[in-house]
Amino acid sequence: MSETDLISDIPVEYKIRKLTRRDRKTLSDLIKKMVKTTGDKTLLSIFNGSKSVEEAISEEDKNASIINLGIELLNRLLEVLDNDMADWFSDLIRVTPEEFENCPFGIEADIVNQIISSKEISDFFSSVLQVSKTIKNIGKQ
Repeated sequence: MSETDLISDIPVEYKIRKLTRRDRKTLSDLIKKMVKTTGDKTLLSIFNGSKSVEEAISEEDKNASIINLGIELLNRLLEVLDNDMADWFSDLIRVTPEEFENCPFGIEADIVNQIISSKEISDFFSSVLQVSKTIKNIGKQ
């Protein structure tokens, strides 16, 4: 990338590849690592305490709640596991970790928005919420 590319009025756009099962595993591993690293299990409460999703009246409200949960989770992961997230994000946009370090300032926000907009991540969070709800109901019996 030349210096003129960096100061051009035309932004360089980085599109994520299609999310796969491997990404689901990566995201699950990142969540586990964050809980282990911080010793803070409140991250899991994002899913356990997601009454806004359960109480959503319309499918549109439910989807908005799931998107908010996903954004909150990804932001927490970025705060704690910056290097691990950079590795995953670089893979998603098909660049090396070294190239990722030279991406535009707001690249993480762009990638988070693309991830959250994907059907695959919505399905992932919906599944996690359903499992969490099932486990909570079993615990009440």
